[in-house]
Formats: sequence, C-alpha cells, structure tokens
Amino acid sequence: MRTTLTAALTVLVLAPLPGFADSRADAIAACAAAGERTWRSAQDPPPRMGCRELYTYALVLAEAGAHNERIEPLLKRGSQMHDRNPDNRSYGNFRWYWNDTRIVDYNAVEFCMQSAAPLWLRHKDKLTAGAREVLRETMELAAEGCLRHRVRPGYTNIALMNAQNLLLLGQALGKVALSKEGQRRLDRVCLDVWQNGVQEYVSPTYYGVDLDCLLLIEAMADSPRAVEQARALLRLMWTDIAANWYAPAQRLGGTRSRDYNYLRGVGMLDLNLQLAGWLDGPAPRTAGLVLPLLGRWKPPAELRELATKYPRTIRQSWGTRDEQTRTHYVLSDVSLSASSAGYHSMDLPLTVDIGQGRQMVRGYFIPDGRHDPYGMIKIAEGASGHMKALHLRPFWTAAQDKTDAVGVVAYRPGDIPEGTRTLESHFVLPREVDELWAGGRRVELIEAPRAAKAEQVVPLARGQALVIRKGTAAMGVKVILATDTANRSVQPALINDGNPHGAVRLTVRHVARPPGSASPPADVTTRGASSWGPRACFWIRAGGSLGDDDAFDRWRREFESSGPTMRDDKTQSTFSVPSAGGQVSVAIRPPGELVRLSPAPARAVLQFDGRDVGREILADIEPVRSWRRAMEGGSPIAIRPEGTAWEVEDGAVVGGMEVAADPAASGGKYVWAPGEAGAHGQADGMACYRLTVPQGGRWRLWGRVQTPTPQDDSFYVSIRQRGRALLDRADWHVGVHRQWEWVLFATDKKAPGLDLPAGELVLEIAPREDAARLDKLFLTLDQKAQPQ
Repeated sequence: MRTTLTAALTVLVLAPLPGFADSRADAIAACAAAGERTWRSAQDPPPRMGCRELYTYALVLAEAGAHNERIEPLLKRGSQMHDRNPDNRSYGNFRWYWNDTRIVDYNAVEFCMQSAAPLWLRHKDKLTAGAREVLRETMELAAEGCLRHRVRPGYTNIALMNAQNLLLLGQALGKVALSKEGQRRLDRVCLDVWQNGVQEYVSPTYYGVDLDCLLLIEAMADSPRAVEQARALLRLMWTDIAANWYAPAQRLGGTRSRDYNYLRGVGMLDLNLQLAGWLDGPAPRTAGLVLPLLGRWKPPAELRELATKYPRTIRQSWGTRDEQTRTHYVLSDVSLSASSAGYHSMDLPLTVDIGQGRQMVRGYFIPDGRHDPYGMIKIAEGASGHMKALHLRPFWTAAQDKTDAVGVVAYRPGDIPEGTRTLESHFVLPREVDELWAGGRRVELIEAPRAAKAEQVVPLARGQALVIRKGTAAMGVKVILATDTANRSVQPALINDGNPHGAVRLTVRHVARPPGSASPPADVTTRGASSWGPRACFWIRAGGSLGDDDAFDRWRREFESSGPTMRDDKTQSTFSVPSAGGQVSVAIRPPGELVRLSPAPARAVLQFDGRDVGREILADIEPVRSWRRAMEGGSPIAIRPEGTAWEVEDGAVVGGMEVAADPAASGGKYVWAPGEAGAHGQADGMACYRLTVPQGGRWRLWGRVQTPTPQDDSFYVSIRQRGRALLDRADWHVGVHRQWEWVLFATDKKAPGLDLPAGELVLEIAPREDAARLDKLFLTLDQKAQPQ
C-alpha cells in the first residue's frame, strides 16, 4: 500500500487528454458553440447577463481562432460593468449582473480576470489593436480591484483565484509588485491548508474551481515557487478526490461543505473529471470547459487504485477548531460520512452513498426552514442576488466509528429567521431501493401518492429503525431524540410525498400544526438563550457485502434490536450507540454547545487509513518548509512562572507578516503586516512560537505594540496543543498607541488571562488589520507582574 500510494502522489503527468472522448480542437469548438448565447446577449444585454461570461467567451474565441472581430465588442461590453470611481471601496471591481446598480459581489473581478489574463498572455499578438487597448486598460484597473479584494485563505476557491490573478496580471502588465503580492497570497493559502486542511472541503462545485486555478498557475506562472506550490496542491486535491470517490456512482462521496445538488452531489468538478478520464462520455458543452483545457497537469493513473481500496477510512480537517473535521468510511457498495461541525447554509454534514449510477439519490441530513428537503427552491443569497437553495444553520455535531455515526442538531436562538413558517429536520433517502423496513415491518412505497394529493406517511416511535436495502448494501436510521420548540417529544415519520426526484425522507417536524389547520404557525422562531430549543439526534448505520437475504436479515435485526444510551436533562444531553470499535457518543449542553465527541476528531490535512498523506504532499513546499524548520527545529521557549519575555522576530514569521527595522524597538526589529496607517487595510500571515509551560493555571500574555490609528490596532491570538485549538483566533484589541507600549491581552477585561495546561504549546499571533506593529511578548503566571 505504501509503495503504491507514494508513487501515486509523486508522479507528475504532462500529457494529452487521457480517456477524454473529444479531441482538444473539438472540445474548444464545442465551447465556442456554447458561447453563442453570450454573443447574442452582448448585443442587447438582458438584466441578468453576467460579466464573467463575456471574458470567458472572448478567451474561447481566441483559443478557437474564430470570430476574432467579436472579441473587442465583448471586452468593451465588459468594461461598461467596471467600477471606475477611485473613491469607491469597489474601485476596479465589476458589477456581476448587467442590471446591478453597484458592486454587490466582490468575487466578480476574480472570475473576469481568470479568463482575461490568459487571453492576454496567450493571444495578445493575435488581437486587434482596439481589443489590446481595451483589454490592457481593463487589466490595469482590475489589478487594483484584485489588490483591494482581501480574501481569507479559508475561502479556498476565491483565495486561490485571487492569488492566480495577481500572479498572471503581474506577468501580463510587467508589474513585479503585483506578481509578488500574488505569490504572498498563494503562500498564505498553502500554509493555511497545511495547518487547517482544505476549508471548502469535498465540494463537487468548488473543487472544480480550485483545480482550474491551480492548472492555470502551473501552466502559465513564471514563478518556479508558484508552479511548485500549484503542483503540490493539485496532487493534494486529486488525492482527496480519489480518497473520497464513491466508485459505484462515479462521484465524490461523503459529507461536503458546499453543494448545489443535494440529491446527487455532482457539479462543476465534472469538467475536470471528464478531462481526466474519470467519467464516461463527452464533457458537458459549456464555455467554462476552456479553463481546464488550458492546463497541462494530469492526475497519475495510480490514484485510481486509491479510489478502489476497500474498506478505507478518510479523516480530514477543514478549519481551525478541533471539531471542524469529517470522517468518511468507504466500502465497495456503500459509504457513511459525518462532519463534526456545520459549515454553512449549503453543506451536507451527514451522508450515505448507496447504490449504483450517477442518478442514484444520496442519503443526507438537512435542517429545513422552507419545506425544501430536496434543494429545489432557490432564493437570493444576500445582496449578491445569486439564486441558491439555502438551508438553516443550526448547531450541528457528529461522531463516527466506521459504519456507525451519531449526529445531533440543536436550533438555538438566532438560528431560525423571523417569519420562518416551518421547521423540519430531514434525512433524505433514495426511493428506488430493493426493500424498505420501518419499525420492523416491510413497507411498500406507493408509486404516485402525489396524484392522489396525499402523502404516504409511516409514523415511527422514538428509537424505531428505518432500514433500506439496495443490492448488497443496506443502511439504517434511528431517531434517538426529537423535540419541538417547547422541548416536548415529537414523532418522526417516513414520508413518501410523490416528488419527481426519486427521494423519500425521514422527517422530524419540530412545530406541530395547529388543530384543524393545514398550515404551520406564521412564525416558529425560537427564543430563550439558556434552555433547549428544538433538537433531533440521528443514528446511522451502514452495512456492505450482504450477499444474500439471510445476511441482510441478520444485519437488519441486529440494528433494530440495538439500543442507544441517552442522558437528557436541562444541563446536558449525551447520546451513545454501540459500534465496531465499542461505542460512538456525542455530548452537548444547551442551547447548542459541544462538550465531547467519541471517537475524538482527528486533526489531519488528509488522513488515509491513519496516515496523513496530505501533510506528506505539502511538507517540502514553501512556506511550509520554512515554517516546519522554524517550528520543529531547536528548542521551544521555556516559560518561567514569574514570567518570560522574547523577541517576536525569533519565531516563524510567515505569510503576509514581515520583520522590519526600528531603532526604538527592542532588538531593533518588530513584526507587522505592511500597510498604510489608517487605510482600513486587511492583512494575513502569522508569527508562531513554540512554548513550554511548566504548570497549568491562569497565565497572562502581554505584547509591546505600536498601533498608530483605530484602523490599525488589533491582532488575532490562537493557542494550540498537539494540533488542537485551546484558543481559536481570539480578537486582541490593543487600542491606539503611537509609541511602543506594553498591553495586556484580554478577551474579558474583567478577568484577563489564559487558562493554559502544562506542556508544549504553539502560540500564533496574526494581524487583524495591517500596519499594527508587535515588538515583544511576555507570558507570566504572576497576576501582578508587568513587563519592563
């Protein structure tokens, strides 16, 4: 296994399109044909014409060598959507839609330049003089938009695109400073992935965007460092895809961060999968295919072996907190996955993949306040106006041991928007199954209950099992707890609503309909800050290789007879179920706060059967290599109870933070994220320190700072022990100090201090705003001690 895996991770393939049904020329021609709609729109723009498609289609035409006369009008139309007012925060960005009156989505400049920069780098000599003039002027202005667009590194797809654009715009315009800034931002993404994993994890849409960005950097960047980073991240992303691949349905399996297709879990990544030969048939006809077609790097064939190794356990982090992790247990005919925290309003944190074919409905949990369990009703997302199927964002946590997972949802004050008319927790299941059992009885699903304007409803008592069988695989669900807004028990039910999507659902209705009413109350918003709101606990079990009826019946009866252990009172809820490794348990306190998970979450970039292959892939690229050398070499700083001070430049200073000189600073040096004082600039990077704390207790942290204005007066503080967060990016507002002064760190001014355990810790200081300067740090157990 180790030899095969190492080979798969280290081979770089620069080759034609393996397994792709079309030639490159045919594929580009198909892109051009698909873009005809954009050309028609550009003549008389409809209200929802997007800026992005104009630049994509211009690139497609240049690649196809067709209709060169169209490129200049397309570019001119795009320039009409550009913000040219230097007084605006959005200066240099684009209106996303033609009818927008202002910039509402700051990602627009990134999606436009993703095509515009390659258009210049690959085809400027073929463009008309007028097209070159318009394109260069657009890139000059858009470069400012990209510089102003400060993207947190955990916003993976846009952070990569922003770095890619600055790198390539710098090359196109001959501006070294632009490319240098792009390199700095790419460095920060690499370090963030090393520390926290890919935060937009296992997304069938945004993994496609990530791959496109990395392919363009690898193929076009003139920075050897950026190319090396892109190749490493490409290897990581494709290893991630292989590890989480559910082969029977030819798609990514398991939980994910952002999904536009809840039912079947496919998206933009299909373009890359098609080009790599992982999917059968021709690629979809879309102009966006041009971006991956410009890439050279192809995933090594050996990765397909990882995708068919059974059973396998995948664990990976996707954030700074301990519980921001996921587990995915993959068998040949079924997979079970649980995320230990919620991500956003399009995530699927508890899933089962079962059955064959890409049209097979997935099993998934969804917290629903719009009666949209299948993600079919799109609504506008914020000011951007982008139409998406959004679900609620309650407290969520889960634990998993191989084929058993327990997930808990708790709806806290603020989780349910005012005016919400329904509140349901669903576990959606495929309807096309071989057998379905509810409460120990076999159920025959009615073919078309919707035609009779009635749902087929099968009530289940708390703890009764719902079991489905598909081929040689099975999955079972039990609702261990279900409560309403008054914390009273409610009854879950299997519901076959006759939808055209091939799905049924196990639903907990947290709000009862009023007697004699067909509709729920007008407002189901929960209130009360310290007590339980509506909750539900789901126990999922998966079973594979059940070769005959007897094997399935034994598996089913064992699950039906297995019982959970539960403690539920006003102060804490604990749910435990038997599993292959002993038990799976989750403990929370009201209104929704994690206490404990068992098995404990794993901190890993990408762990494959206990081995963090993700860290192996990234270990030798910069800035990870320098960070490791500083953090792993030498001895940690020994902290004395009476207090120890140290120079901030003595740690690992990486990403956007730099060491600078000042004779007034201790040792003549300080650390900062460079920026103009008072300019509202954002920043990234960090300074990291290994510390040895002699004893547990209430410690005080001081910093010697110089912060010239209220716009440049704060940092973030994080503390980790063995990779686990003891303090996660706590704000440190130090106030304005125009001269060097000592300031005490406090998240609570009434009780400043840090509760730290004994042992080795890692302290991380990150800039919250640029131009804030840090000279020295002091840590003490003496509550009266002050640094000199």
